Amino acid sequence: RLSGNRGIGAALDELSRIAPAPLLLTLCDCALSSTHAEALGYWVAKGVQDLDLRDNSSLGGDGIEAFTRYLVQQDDNPLSLTRLGLNGCAIGDDGLEAISLICRKRIVDLEELLIERCEITAEGCHHLADGLGGHKLRKLSARANVVGDEGCMVLAECARCLDLSATSLSGQVLACLGKHPLESLELFSNPALGPSVTCWCSEMQVTEWQKLEYLDLSGCALRDEGFRCICTRLMEMPELLPALSSLCLGGNDINDTEACSQLADHLGAAREGRLRVIWRDA
Repeated sequence: RLSGNRGIGAALDELSRIAPAPLLLTLCDCALSSTHAEALGYWVAKGVQDLDLRDNSSLGGDGIEAFTRYLVQQDDNPLSLTRLGLNGCAIGDDGLEAISLICRKRIVDLEELLIERCEITAEGCHHLADGLGGHKLRKLSARANVVGDEGCMVLAECARCLDLSATSLSGQVLACLGKHPLESLELFSNPALGPSVTCWCSEMQVTEWQKLEYLDLSGCALRDEGFRCICTRLMEMPELLPALSSLCLGGNDINDTEACSQLADHLGAAREGRLRVIWRDA
């Protein structure tokens, strides 16, 4: 782990050539830019499995394009890289298109891709889906990118565990998300879900959401009405979200009353103790 060393860029080229490739390479907040992309590619090509470049905002789309361009030139494919962390690297749609290229060409077989706070739009989401070609990542986090409903619907095709927190989605997109075999879905801080909760909750179908185990609706402006709506529907329809084991509803201005506490307890009992409802704020 070399994170936080903002002077490492000057030595990165030499270091990548003399040091063996670690399975985990962590270079978070190291002031890396596009000038360091080839050295990163050289190191990854030697056998890095998990690369975390979080918070190198100067890397950008140009850096990722140069990084992937180097990987494409390698003969030994697919490479070992299975997890790529780019949170806060400002890669944009062009950078995500470059990543989609190495996925489409099977240069890498990614299992996890973290692209939070990367200035991505719905256009970049389409690039990624095209590059994956129906293959699903184990985990994809696109938190805090304003991709909207269109982007969220596309990203639902791309992973089994999906983080769409703070992506400006609306309740209308949930019907589409339910059609995909998602196992985990994080929707934290999407306040447009609150005012429409009665509508989208009533439209959830028992034939959908069959594999979802974890659902985070924290910070979605649900309030007491939304809390009651969700808990009551799940309690009355045990066949809805049958695999759900964790439901997060914190940060929704829910009053800590005896009635709310009993409702959460009754929901857990109705699901035979298999469902944990987290709703009280710490």
